Amino acid sequence: MPTPSTNAPSRVRSAREREAVQLAAGLRGARVSLLSGPPRCGKSTLLLQEVLPLLRRRAADQGRAPPGAAIGLLFPDRRRRADAPWAAPAEAVVYVEAWGEDPLAGLIGRMQVALGLRRAVDRFDETVLADSLMVWGRQLGARVLVILDQFENVLQRDGRCEEVVRLHRALRRAVMEPALPANFLLALRDDAEGGLAAWRRELPGFDRQHVRLGIASESENGLRTERRREIVRGDRR
Repeated sequence: MPTPSTNAPSRVRSAREREAVQLAAGLRGARVSLLSGPPRCGKSTLLLQEVLPLLRRRAADQGRAPPGAAIGLLFPDRRRRADAPWAAPAEAVVYVEAWGEDPLAGLIGRMQVALGLRRAVDRFDETVLADSLMVWGRQLGARVLVILDQFENVLQRDGRCEEVVRLHRALRRAVMEPALPANFLLALRDDAEGGLAAWRRELPGFDRQHVRLGIASESENGLRTERRREIVRGDRR
């Protein structure tokens, strides 16, 4: 009888690291990218435990935010351009996973808190997201990388709801603005992808940068549980 491979956790780790590298590269290089997969396959875990730490490697900021909060991290490349003309521009990363009754107003509010910036908003119409990101990008001197996790919670609402329609229009307008200093990553359950049909019709190549996760294996679930225990132990020290 064959014995279970003792290298299974390392293989899972290696696969997740490759997915994280692919997602980080897509977020930096494409206006919009997607992460999808079945429920409980580890999408949020991959973003929080792999992708965000990978992005953090460009700065010393290793701070954490409480679960459900927006996370804002400014990652300037501290080398002078004269010393390193190839150095990457500064980045500001915002991670959002909680969606309220008015998802557009909530998104703007969480981004303001995460980036430590304020901008008076008179009305939440389809221009507010692109206009705000343009202003914030100039203030920070950085490209804003926006990770929208659990986006199925928006897509699965009534598509005729005024607040949901407003968010969709604002996001599509921002994605289509060529001069916008911002990129987006949408993470969602694969059974909610039908809600992106209009995006695919209106934006050619919309899901060209798309990472699909499969159902988590028993080894992967075990590894994820162990990593959570390690984080809890670390928080108790």
